[in-house]
Parts: sequence; structure tokens; C-alpha cells
Amino acid sequence: MVASALSLKIGQRQIQSPALTPALQQALKLLQLSGLELDALVREALETNPLLVADAASTDLAPTIPSPVQRRSGAGYRLSPQAICLFGSAAQVTRQTPGGADMMAGGHADPDRLGVQDGGSLQDALLEDIAFTFDDPVERQIALDLSGLLDDSGYLAGDLEDVAEYRKVPAAHVEHVLARLQEAAPAGLFARDLKECLRLQLKDRGTLDEVMIRILDHLEILAEHDPVALAAAVGLDVDEVSLGLDKLRQLDPRPGTAFAGQTAPVIVPDIIVLPIGTHSSHNSEHVQAVGRWTVGLNLDLVPKLSLDCTGLDILRARARREEERAYLKTSSRDATWLIRAIEQRTATLLRIGVEIFRRQEGFLEGGPLALKPLTQKEIARVTEVHESTISRAVNRKFAATPQGLVPLKFLFSNSVRDLNGGRDHASKVVRQRLKALISAEAAPTPDEALTRQLRSEGYDVARRTVAKYRGMLRIPSSVVRKCPRAAGLAKGTGS
Repeated sequence: MVASALSLKIGQRQIQSPALTPALQQALKLLQLSGLELDALVREALETNPLLVADAASTDLAPTIPSPVQRRSGAGYRLSPQAICLFGSAAQVTRQTPGGADMMAGGHADPDRLGVQDGGSLQDALLEDIAFTFDDPVERQIALDLSGLLDDSGYLAGDLEDVAEYRKVPAAHVEHVLARLQEAAPAGLFARDLKECLRLQLKDRGTLDEVMIRILDHLEILAEHDPVALAAAVGLDVDEVSLGLDKLRQLDPRPGTAFAGQTAPVIVPDIIVLPIGTHSSHNSEHVQAVGRWTVGLNLDLVPKLSLDCTGLDILRARARREEERAYLKTSSRDATWLIRAIEQRTATLLRIGVEIFRRQEGFLEGGPLALKPLTQKEIARVTEVHESTISRAVNRKFAATPQGLVPLKFLFSNSVRDLNGGRDHASKVVRQRLKALISAEAAPTPDEALTRQLRSEGYDVARRTVAKYRGMLRIPSSVVRKCPRAAGLAKGTGS
């Protein structure tokens, strides 16, 4: 048997590979920032770089859009004696994976409880829920305002009166939107206190009976650690109260901690879509026509900077030491890089926004159900930038449209083929059709029957696709939906 000869040798080979220069790294960093984060970065640069100046026309870089409703100090989740009595301590309520996912017994994340698709966040799931749950643009905007008030525990950390005043609607209207949000979102979110959080979860599980209502109404007695006193107050025996408390201990007093680190962003539009002819004519360089609409940048979020050449000449003439000349060189270079990076970010964001709405013009007219299939790869091809650049550009960016504020990410959707030879459908629309079918069912319908129904309507979906969409909608299987707890789950997701 002849062994193969092995040898080592040194050689040279010339290859080409992309290199991220400091300027390119800065441009990519700026592209993924939200408008408010960019504003903060520019303000810091103006304070630290003597050669960077804001143009006279924009000496105040703060957005002139009314400030979003703010969270109130002391609102939201508060560690209470009742929570300590039931759950030990708030810090030990929820065990988390490194990615922040809630853990079931045995150490496995429960996807049905999380209700968030792979690669998504709670905010992504909420934004899609909001877009399809609320047909009215005003109610959709109120729902977005409320989602921005969620604290890390998933509680509403703001005042409904503030939202009502900000949107100039009656407080009862905001209350109505909140009630719909509490049904559509994962159970327990958007609660205003511990009692409401537990009540929402019991309702979600189908176990909110008269006994549990009585216990919740007298929950403050638990602060005294006296089940006998609680039993006397609610008119039940101690055994019944003990069983009820066991049910409460199975709940999560802080449902938002399953999504730690994914707090709701402050929502200010980066792109504004208006009927043609309504954008300011002197801002034409930042506006483009798309059919009956114009797509433009929110100029309140576009910093206008320049290099102070006069100041640079004066400082150069005064510089005597080498470190002074090096400092001026570095400051001049950094200012130039930042100015160019902002210009590149502005041009890229406008180009991407125009191409998105060129393909989603139907959404502007007909709302979420008129969405068309659209991928980031397609936008990357027409704008001639890398797909990862599209991902950075649309992340945490919003557009003000005739349908209300929408995240740019929401306008992307995979394609589902039409069995009748028509245009393909957006997968988001198909998911909502599945949700409607389950909501209208007289008895739990298995995935096979749901698949047949969708296919009869022209959607080319397989049973495994239906199961996947159902999971993304946080709707359990038909077998689980037959039991009372699961019926509550389906109702809690709007199914």
C-alpha cells in the first residue's frame, strides 16, 4: 500500500476581499441608527469636535414633531408585598435563556407562550398585531403609543389621559384600544397593575371563575401572609383559597421579562408619505414622486452639518506643537467622515423608502390586507446595495403614511403562490386569513382542514406551513384548543 506524499510549501496568492475602512464602518453604523439616536450622536460630535458646526438654518437639531407620550415615574410594575408573598421576589420570577426567552420546567423555551417567530422580537410581534388588528389609522396610532409605554416587565408605564390628550381623542377611546391590545398581545402584557396582569392571564387560560375573581379582588390581604383572613374576606374555605393561590403561582407576574432587552423604541417617522403636491417644494432634493404619492425624508431628523474651514485655518496658524497639529488633522478628518456618512445615510434611506413604496403603493390605498410580497433581496437588487445594508437601513425605522405610522420592516413579506394563476400573496395576509378562519370556527378545526380551506381560496400552502403560521399567531393546535385553557389562549391572541 503506497502512502500519499504530504508536503508543506510556502507560496503567494493574490485575492480580492472587501475591506471595511473606518469611513465605511462609520457609514454602516449611522445607517442602522434610528433618527433620534443619530440626533444624539450628532449633538455629542458638536460638543467634542471644534471644527464641526451645524448650519445656521438648523441650529436646533431637535425634531419639531410633538414629543411622544412619556412614561410616568412610578407607573408600571412595582414590587409589592402581594408579589413577594406569591412569587418570592420579582427578580426570581422568570428564569431566562441567554437570549431572554422564558423557560418552562425542564429548561426549554415555550414558543407558544413567547409568541414571537424566530429572529423576531416582542416589538415585531406587537407591531404586526397592531397593524392587522386596528383598521382605523387613528386607533392604530393610539395602539403604537401604548406599546411605547411598556416597561421591561410588560406593564403599561403611562397614563391613558396623556395619550388621549396627545391624540385629541376621548379617554374612553384610548381605553377601548387598550382592551383590544390586551386581547391581541401575549397574555398579561399592557396590564396597569399586578391584579390586572394576573386577571388577564387567568382569562387567557380560561380559568377566571368566580373564586379567582374574589381572590383577586382581595389580593392586598396577602400582604399580611394570612390565608385564613383572605378566606374569610372572600367567603370561601381555606382549601379553596389555597387552590386558588396555587393557580396564581403558576402565572408570570412580569410577562415582559421574557423579552428582556427588547423595550419598545420611541417612534418618530424617518420617512413621510403624502399625497402628491403636499410636500414642501424647497425640499425637493429629499422627496420623490411615487404614483399618486410623494415619499420624502423627515427633515427634522436630517442633520445639516459643515466643516468650519475658517476656524480650521485660524487654528492651524496658531498651532505650534506637533500634538496640536495632529489633533486638528484628526478633528478635520472625523468631521469630514461624519458629514459624508450622514449624506450617504440620507441618500440611501430615501432611495430604499422610494423603492419600498413603489412596490407597496397598494398598501397606501388599501391598508395591511393590500400588502404585496416583498423581500429585502429585491430592494437590494433595485437599489444596488447589499442585502445586509437594506436590513440595517429598515431596522427601527418608521414611515408616516395615510395608514398611520408603520415600521419599514412590516412592509416586507414572503410570497405565497396563487393556485389560480393570479398574483402571489403576501404571507402576512395569508396568516391573517388563517387567523380569521380559526376565529370563526364553531369547533376546533385541525390543520389539515384549515389547509384545505386555504387552498380552496387559492393559497398554495401545505399543512406544515399552516402549522408554522398558527404558531406565529400564538394559536395552539386544534387538540389543545379543545380544552378550556387553550380556548382562552386562542381568544387572547384574537384567533
